[in-house]
Amino acid sequence: MNIYITFELKQRELLSKLFLALEAASRGNEVFLGRINTYLERGFFKPGLIHFKSITPGESRIRQLENYKKKGFKTTSLDEENGFIDYENSYKNFRFSNKTFSLIDKVFTWGPYDFANLLLEYPSFKSKIVKSGNPRIDFWRKDFKKFYHKIDYIKYENYIFFSTNFDYVCSYRTIKNEIKFHRDSGYFKRGLKPEEIIRWATNSKILFKDYKKSIIKISKKFKDRTIVIRPHPVDDPEKWKSHFKNINNIVISSEGFISDWIDKAKVVIHAGCTGGLESSVRNKTTISYYPKKIRHGHPFADYFSKKIFNEKKLLKEIENIYSDSNEKIKNENKISQFLNERSYNFFGEPSYKKIVSTWQKILKKTHYESNNLFFLKFSFRIRDIRLKLLGKKIGDHKFDYFNKKEVSEIISRLKKIDKKFSKIKIEYIKSDIIRVYK
Repeated sequence: MNIYITFELKQRELLSKLFLALEAASRGNEVFLGRINTYLERGFFKPGLIHFKSITPGESRIRQLENYKKKGFKTTSLDEENGFIDYENSYKNFRFSNKTFSLIDKVFTWGPYDFANLLLEYPSFKSKIVKSGNPRIDFWRKDFKKFYHKIDYIKYENYIFFSTNFDYVCSYRTIKNEIKFHRDSGYFKRGLKPEEIIRWATNSKILFKDYKKSIIKISKKFKDRTIVIRPHPVDDPEKWKSHFKNINNIVISSEGFISDWIDKAKVVIHAGCTGGLESSVRNKTTISYYPKKIRHGHPFADYFSKKIFNEKKLLKEIENIYSDSNEKIKNENKISQFLNERSYNFFGEPSYKKIVSTWQKILKKTHYESNNLFFLKFSFRIRDIRLKLLGKKIGDHKFDYFNKKEVSEIISRLKKIDKKFSKIKIEYIKSDIIRVYK
């Protein structure tokens, strides 16, 4: 069967989406992963099942879903941005609607919180809402520790790691463009206000100034320690580097995946960042640092971190961490309770298996033609050559093309999780589309 997995942000989604692709291929499906929406809409691919990262009810997404339904495609979605760490449940109106629910075949949910919110708002679509979890959480599980045994691209260890989320400070996006995007996508019609975006941006700028000052102070006090700053996926690393020029022990890196960087860190510092929550859940020493007491990020991301509100205490805490005299906060019961409420797959069956099992059921009674691989490869080769001749870049900062070495290393590590992936083959049919099959 044909399965098409789309994604937007490589840093956030590649690990989990490639994981799904390998599992689906191991069950006899032919999977295409990458920037494929345009080609699906234009009829390059035969009908099959398409998996989306969201079904936000903007006009373009609705038209897209209507078009796929007309052509005989099956569709599923798992929202990558909301449903897990949200403090409020307004996302159920921002990211979903009766219209998009009517057009989708299945909607996967992160956990009981997400499932209950969607069920309460869209009770007539109960049969479409699936208790699955998100494969991103699979990588937080204790039985996935072997995935992190060897990470070739990280050349440091026991570093001070900053997981950042300062909106619009070092971003590729501007506030003006962000407001336009939300207006065009209909968010303001569904309850979001432009003032909220402006407030997020203002608070980020205020907090960033203090963070910058503290990071420089840390670099001077701990000269023999490496400080790694992880820009948010929508940030421009070059803008970050401009703030910390000529400081030898500060590394700005968007390479690879945040889960890997968390694994090799001595301490993780953040302000309401999802990376901070992941770090806490994975039993890393984690600090939630707010030199200004302002609302920022996700409140639940700070929930299991050690809270520090001034620079002097932060420096002292880092000193204690490296002298091993710090006391770890034991939050095991609270963490377990939170994860039971918010995730279906930190405990129990991994999400990647649940999702692919649902796909199998959807496709079971449907027969689809195989894709014409010669046509696809020839067409895509011509397009890539033409873009190169025109000097046009493929993609953008969110995702440009697949790095073959990176993909190969991920698959090699995923084989440690499931040996059956050793039988799976990968073919690059375009610089930003791969075919995964057995």
